[in-house]
Amino acid sequence: MTGKVGKASGEFGEAHYLAMSASGEIDVADTLNWRVQKYVKK
Repeated sequence: MTGKVGKASGEFGEAHYLAMSASGEIDVADTLNWRVQKYVKK
């Protein structure tokens, strides 16, 4: 499941920033887990 609290792929400690590219890719900055997750349309 995407969007629940945690440290696994698709989970977030604190989603802080969202960005979307013209091609539909979404980047989510997660401040508590010190990472950025990228979602790409398939």
